[in-house]
Amino acid sequence: MVNSDSAAAQVGFWETVQRAGFWRRVLALFIDIIVVSLPLQILLIVLFAQTNGAVQGSFGINSTSCVSIGELPTGLEPAPPPGFNSIVECQTSLLGFDTSHSLRVAEVNQDGSVTTSIYQDYTLGADGRPNRAFTTDWIAILLLFAYLIFMDSRLGRTLGKRALNIRTIDIDAQASTGIPLRKAFLRQLAMLIGMIPMIIIASVMFFKYLAGADLTSLTNRSLFSLMIFGGLIEAVWLLWIVISVANKQDPIYDRLAGTAVVRT
Repeated sequence: MVNSDSAAAQVGFWETVQRAGFWRRVLALFIDIIVVSLPLQILLIVLFAQTNGAVQGSFGINSTSCVSIGELPTGLEPAPPPGFNSIVECQTSLLGFDTSHSLRVAEVNQDGSVTTSIYQDYTLGADGRPNRAFTTDWIAILLLFAYLIFMDSRLGRTLGKRALNIRTIDIDAQASTGIPLRKAFLRQLAMLIGMIPMIIIASVMFFKYLAGADLTSLTNRSLFSLMIFGGLIEAVWLLWIVISVANKQDPIYDRLAGTAVVRT
C-alpha cells in the first residue's frame, strides 16, 4: 500500500524544483574537466620536459599544431604502412609548454569522393626522436570518472555543479545529501552505453594488431562498415541524451540510475 503522505511529499517536491537545463550541465562538466585535468597537465609538463617525452599526454584543454614533413625519422617501430604518402608531425601543448609529441605515417588514397587512410601512429621524444612513451590520457579519464562518482555520492554535486547551482539527487530520497555510491557509478557507466559497439570494434582491432595482423587487414570495407554502424549508434545515443536534457527531462542514464539533476 502506498503511503499517501510520502506520495504527497514527492509531488510537492517536484512542484518546487526544476530539472537542470542543457547549458548548465555542459558548463558544469566543462568546469569539472578543468578542475581535474589542469593539475595533471601541469605535472605532465614537468614530466615531459624531465623525461625527454618518455611520459606524455594530450588530454584536457590544450592546443595542437601539426606539420607535414618530408622524411621519416630513423628507428620507427613497428614499420610504417607500405606505400605511405603522408608524414605528419604533431605537438600538443598547454600555454606553449609541450605535453605530447607524435608522428602519423599514412597511406592516403582518394577514390572519387571517398578518402581512405591506413596509418600508424608513433610517439616522439622532446628531441623529435622516436620513443615508446607512456601515455597518460587513460589515467586522466579514469580520474575524471572517479571524481564525478565520488563527488556525486558524497555531496550530490561536483565543483562545476556547485558553480552552476545544480545538483544530482536520488529519486527515492530527494532530501538526502549525495546519492548512493552504486547509483553514482551506474549513472556514469550508463552514459557510455551508446559507445559499446565502437568499444567492441576498437578492442577487436587492437587485439588483432597485437597478434600481428597486417594494417591493411584492419581497414577492410567490412570493418569500415561496422565502424560507420557503431558511429551511428553512438550519434543517436548522444542525440537522444541532448534532446532529453534540452527539454528538461531526465536523460536515459539518469532514469536507469534512478537519479535526476535539478536546479538549487
